[in-house]
Amino acid sequence: MEIVLIQDVKDLGFKADILTVKNGYARNYLIPKKYAEILTPRRKKILAENAKQQARKDRIELQKSEETAEKVRALDIILRARLVDSRKKKIYGSITDSDIASKFAEHNLLIDKKYISIVGDAPKETGKYQATLRLHRKLTIEFFFTITAA
Repeated sequence: MEIVLIQDVKDLGFKADILTVKNGYARNYLIPKKYAEILTPRRKKILAENAKQQARKDRIELQKSEETAEKVRALDIILRARLVDSRKKKIYGSITDSDIASKFAEHNLLIDKKYISIVGDAPKETGKYQATLRLHRKLTIEFFFTITAA
Protein backbone atom coordinates (compact mmCIF):
# COMPACT_ATOMS: atom_id res chain seq x y z
CA MET A 1 0.00 0.00 0.00
CA GLU A 2 1.29 3.44 -0.88
CA ILE A 3 1.15 6.00 1.92
CA VAL A 4 2.41 9.50 2.59
CA LEU A 5 3.83 10.33 6.02
CA ILE A 6 2.15 13.18 7.86
CA GLN A 7 4.99 13.49 10.37
CA ASP A 8 8.49 12.13 10.93
CA VAL A 9 8.54 8.48 12.03
CA LYS A 10 11.73 7.10 13.52
CA ASP A 11 13.33 4.35 11.41
CA LEU A 12 10.69 4.80 8.68
CA GLY A 13 10.89 8.23 7.08
CA PHE A 14 10.24 11.93 7.17
CA LYS A 15 7.15 14.07 6.74
CA ALA A 16 5.84 14.05 3.13
CA ASP A 17 7.80 10.91 2.18
CA ILE A 18 5.93 8.51 -0.08
CA LEU A 19 6.42 4.91 1.03
CA THR A 20 5.13 1.46 0.19
CA VAL A 21 4.30 -0.54 3.31
CA LYS A 22 2.27 -3.62 4.12
CA ASN A 23 -1.48 -3.09 4.34
CA GLY A 24 -1.76 -4.19 7.96
CA TYR A 25 1.05 -1.90 9.12
CA ALA A 26 -0.60 1.08 7.41
CA ARG A 27 -4.21 0.37 8.42
CA ASN A 28 -3.56 -0.84 11.98
CA TYR A 29 -0.71 1.40 13.08
CA LEU A 30 0.33 4.32 10.85
CA ILE A 31 -3.08 5.65 9.82
CA PRO A 32 -4.87 5.34 13.23
CA LYS A 33 -1.93 7.03 14.99
CA LYS A 34 -2.06 9.87 12.42
CA TYR A 35 1.47 9.15 11.21
CA ALA A 36 0.36 8.60 7.60
CA GLU A 37 -2.43 8.84 5.05
CA ILE A 38 -3.28 6.70 2.05
CA LEU A 39 -1.77 8.17 -1.12
CA THR A 40 -4.48 9.25 -3.55
CA PRO A 41 -4.02 10.90 -6.98
CA ARG A 42 -5.24 14.21 -5.54
CA ARG A 43 -2.80 13.96 -2.64
CA LYS A 44 0.00 13.20 -5.15
CA LYS A 45 -0.65 16.48 -7.00
CA ILE A 46 -0.67 18.45 -3.77
CA LEU A 47 2.61 16.84 -2.71
CA ALA A 48 4.23 17.69 -6.06
CA GLU A 49 3.33 21.36 -5.66
CA ASN A 50 4.46 21.43 -2.03
CA ALA A 51 7.76 19.78 -3.01
CA LYS A 52 8.59 22.67 -5.32
CA GLN A 53 7.99 25.19 -2.55
CA GLN A 54 9.77 23.07 0.04
CA ALA A 55 12.99 22.77 -2.00
CA ARG A 56 13.98 26.36 -1.27
CA LYS A 57 13.19 26.05 2.44
CA ASP A 58 15.08 22.77 2.55
CA ARG A 59 18.33 24.40 1.39
CA ILE A 60 18.10 26.93 4.23
CA GLU A 61 17.36 24.21 6.81
CA LEU A 62 20.30 22.14 5.57
CA GLN A 63 22.63 25.10 5.98
CA LYS A 64 21.41 25.65 9.57
CA SER A 65 21.80 21.92 10.26
CA GLU A 66 25.40 22.01 9.03
CA GLU A 67 26.12 24.91 11.40
CA THR A 68 24.60 22.92 14.28
CA ALA A 69 26.68 19.89 13.26
CA GLU A 70 29.87 21.94 13.55
CA LYS A 71 28.84 23.09 17.04
CA VAL A 72 28.14 19.49 18.10
CA ARG A 73 31.49 18.28 16.76
CA ALA A 74 33.26 21.05 18.69
CA LEU A 75 31.64 20.02 21.98
CA ASP A 76 33.34 17.76 24.49
CA ILE A 77 30.33 15.96 25.95
CA ILE A 78 30.97 14.62 29.43
CA LEU A 79 28.11 13.05 31.37
CA ARG A 80 28.49 12.41 35.07
CA ALA A 81 26.86 9.41 36.75
CA ARG A 82 26.96 7.82 40.18
CA LEU A 83 28.93 4.59 40.47
CA VAL A 84 27.60 1.42 42.05
CA ASP A 85 30.98 0.77 43.64
CA SER A 86 33.83 3.26 43.65
CA ARG A 87 36.30 0.52 42.64
CA LYS A 88 34.26 -0.55 39.61
CA LYS A 89 33.19 1.25 36.44
CA LYS A 90 29.51 0.26 36.63
CA ILE A 91 27.01 3.12 37.04
CA TYR A 92 23.52 3.28 38.53
CA GLY A 93 21.00 2.89 35.74
CA SER A 94 22.14 3.84 32.26
CA ILE A 95 22.69 6.86 30.06
CA THR A 96 19.90 7.53 27.57
CA ASP A 97 19.13 9.81 24.63
CA SER A 98 17.38 12.18 27.06
CA ASP A 99 20.57 12.65 29.07
CA ILE A 100 22.49 13.61 25.94
CA ALA A 101 19.70 15.97 24.81
CA SER A 102 19.84 17.65 28.24
CA LYS A 103 23.58 18.11 27.87
CA PHE A 104 23.06 19.73 24.45
CA ALA A 105 20.48 22.06 26.03
CA GLU A 106 23.12 23.23 28.52
CA HIS A 107 25.13 24.41 25.51
CA ASN A 108 22.10 26.17 23.92
CA LEU A 109 21.56 23.45 21.31
CA LEU A 110 17.90 22.50 21.30
CA ILE A 111 17.91 19.00 19.84
CA ASP A 112 15.02 16.62 20.37
CA LYS A 113 15.96 13.27 21.92
CA LYS A 114 14.20 11.36 19.13
CA TYR A 115 16.97 12.43 16.74
CA ILE A 116 19.74 11.03 18.99
CA SER A 117 20.64 7.36 18.80
CA ILE A 118 23.30 5.71 20.97
CA VAL A 119 25.27 3.07 19.08
CA GLY A 120 24.74 -0.33 20.73
CA ASP A 121 22.96 -0.77 24.04
CA ALA A 122 22.45 1.99 26.59
CA PRO A 123 25.81 2.49 28.36
CA LYS A 124 25.98 1.14 31.89
CA GLU A 125 29.68 1.76 32.61
CA THR A 126 32.04 4.69 32.55
CA GLY A 127 33.99 5.21 29.34
CA LYS A 128 33.75 6.68 25.86
CA TYR A 129 30.76 5.91 23.64
CA GLN A 130 29.49 6.77 20.19
CA ALA A 131 26.10 8.14 19.14
CA THR A 132 24.49 9.40 15.96
CA LEU A 133 22.51 12.58 15.51
CA ARG A 134 20.06 13.11 12.66
CA LEU A 135 19.89 16.85 12.02
CA HIS A 136 18.29 16.83 8.58
CA ARG A 137 17.08 14.39 5.95
CA LYS A 138 20.44 14.60 4.26
CA LEU A 139 22.65 15.11 7.32
CA THR A 140 23.42 12.55 10.00
CA ILE A 141 26.57 12.90 12.08
CA GLU A 142 28.36 10.71 14.57
CA PHE A 143 29.78 12.07 17.79
CA PHE A 144 31.41 10.72 20.93
CA PHE A 145 30.53 11.29 24.56
CA THR A 146 32.24 10.29 27.79
CA ILE A 147 30.69 8.96 30.97
CA THR A 148 32.62 9.72 34.16
CA ALA A 149 32.05 9.21 37.86
CA ALA A 150 30.10 11.93 39.64
